[in-house]
Amino acid sequence: MPILFTDKFISQIQPSTHEQTYTDSKAPLIIRVRSTGAYYYFRSKRFGKIRIGKVGLLNLKDARIKANEMEILAHAGKDPRKPSVNLNPTLSEIYELFLESEKFKDLKSANDLKSVIEKYTISRMGKMRVSELNQRECKEHWKWLKRNADGNNPENTARLCLSYLSTVLKWADKNIPDFEMEINPTLFSKDFTPTKRRRVLTELELRLLLKEIAEIKDKYDIPFYQFLMCVLLTGIRNGELRQMRWSEIERNISVRDRNDKLTAKVTIWNCPPESTKDSRPIRFVLSDYVTSIIDTIQKPATSRDDGYVFFGKGGHIRPMTPPKNQVTNIRCKLAFQNSWTLHDLRRTMITWLSENGESAADIDRLIGKVVNEGAASHRIYDHAQKLDVSAAIAKRWADYIGELKG
Repeated sequence: MPILFTDKFISQIQPSTHEQTYTDSKAPLIIRVRSTGAYYYFRSKRFGKIRIGKVGLLNLKDARIKANEMEILAHAGKDPRKPSVNLNPTLSEIYELFLESEKFKDLKSANDLKSVIEKYTISRMGKMRVSELNQRECKEHWKWLKRNADGNNPENTARLCLSYLSTVLKWADKNIPDFEMEINPTLFSKDFTPTKRRRVLTELELRLLLKEIAEIKDKYDIPFYQFLMCVLLTGIRNGELRQMRWSEIERNISVRDRNDKLTAKVTIWNCPPESTKDSRPIRFVLSDYVTSIIDTIQKPATSRDDGYVFFGKGGHIRPMTPPKNQVTNIRCKLAFQNSWTLHDLRRTMITWLSENGESAADIDRLIGKVVNEGAASHRIYDHAQKLDVSAAIAKRWADYIGELKG
């Protein structure tokens, strides 16, 4: 008979010579107790019992989240035992998923691709994180291939290898949730110069964008309108923002204002290290405007109170996938002379704040970047958060966007 797992119940479980099984009433989760210890398992009629982790090393909250995520995959007919790709996968992880795709099976050159890319690229760069795979790394790989590739024409082999790598990365960008590639790193010129985007939206473009965003408020079953507004209002990377959970939001935090006279109440998002680009915890200050937008999102049921704020089609236990199609639709309707991306909204906010007198250090704190201002000892030892300053800057930007929206 299912029982409600609690932390107290978990703490009382001891290894036993006789195998015991307990079933959770809140999630598709069971605990099997043996002489070697107790383990969490996901239970599925189709895929059987799948081990999640050891009791004590994995807490109950994370075990339930993992079990619910496996349930979504099992319901979709996907094997939950296959590793999922995180926000910063390795090249080998991307490649293994590509080999299982229909794209690879339909390729006439599938065998050639497999032999060439495994021999020259995966063996050399497979452990590299995709975030580290830039144009400079690919050019160095190109030079290495021309020196070390077999055959009478190493340059042709190098060109073929990078072409196959480009195919894998393009497939990943289109088909893998949470995988984003702003620039294909295999596309570089002989006179290599790093490519940097400098796109900043004008005031008129922001007005038109806000008008278009308002028209899609009730168009989607997922909170895309709220997500897009929060990307614009916070300047947080959209890949990080999509990982926000309700349990990570902390409200009514008392801080002093900039004049050190009054006490204000602010909302904080405690972003965990596994959700950030550089794997460190960040406390983001959310303006009242952002908080009011988040409050319009339907919260999960009590049984799943740790769901994602910006949930996807699978419900609150899965984050929203990169909204590429929705953003493309808005981009096509607006038809600006210069194209734009979600990351350009972050750049637009930073540029406006800088042009209106805010210091680089204060802006860095607001958007979660490491402050590089001042002496070396100051950068290393100063961990001041200055929530009052961040709150004031966030409000200033929110007021500006509110004026543009009308």
